[in-house]
Amino acid sequence: MVSLGALNDKTSCPHQCAFCYMQDGFGEYPNAEIHDIVKFLVAHKGRFNMVYISGDTDSFAPPRTEQGLRLLSDIANALDCDITFTTRTIFKPEHIEIIRKVAELKKRQGKVLIAGISISHYSEKNRHIEPLPIPTPDERIKTLIDIKKAGVPTLLALRPFLPVVGIDEYLAILDKAAGYVDIVLGESFYFKESGSKPLERVFGGAAPEGFLKGLERTKMPVDTSKGDWLVWNSPERERAVREKAQEIGAIFSMHSRDAIIEYKQRQSQD
Repeated sequence: MVSLGALNDKTSCPHQCAFCYMQDGFGEYPNAEIHDIVKFLVAHKGRFNMVYISGDTDSFAPPRTEQGLRLLSDIANALDCDITFTTRTIFKPEHIEIIRKVAELKKRQGKVLIAGISISHYSEKNRHIEPLPIPTPDERIKTLIDIKKAGVPTLLALRPFLPVVGIDEYLAILDKAAGYVDIVLGESFYFKESGSKPLERVFGGAAPEGFLKGLERTKMPVDTSKGDWLVWNSPERERAVREKAQEIGAIFSMHSRDAIIEYKQRQSQD
């Protein structure tokens, strides 16, 4: 999992998503130049078979969209491995052409590029979850469709499942993306009570009384910092999204690695 790192010394990302654990004690990605990231990956290429350009600091969001695409292209040219990424930005036609060329390169290598768009709400009442300058869900769905039309495998990240986002919103997103999405990802909601008040950000005020009761306290699998996180799971949302994904012919998983393995297995059987 790699990233261009924090945008500057005051913020990790141009997007300030209400649920984002980068605001709450997550072990931050260091700032790094593209050359140094690729050099590190090449030096350690025996330790992995997939690179995920993480959406935690959204390396593809303005003002560094072109820089993120250079990172993608340079990794693709330097390493014979699968690649995926997630972003909340929208791409111009010239950006999608770069992504298409990377996907073609991976295909010639017998590998895969899967391009991911993240959407965590749909209704206007939950706009605070993904505030401006994040494009609207419909704008991001259009980008997902445009990427798929360019012949690139697509991933829709409905991450994380949140208590204020109803099942109907997730199903509405999937209805809009039907026919243009290969993989659908879910995720649990990880947060810390301390820090910058993630529950107030998500709920738009105080969390409902008793919300914290019975929540699991755990280590986050991808976090290298010390300390426990609280985790909210929603079996109902997971079940409904899984069934809808199956209905529209998409793979569903709570983990990107598992989803990509299944995608490649399906491709090899075709």
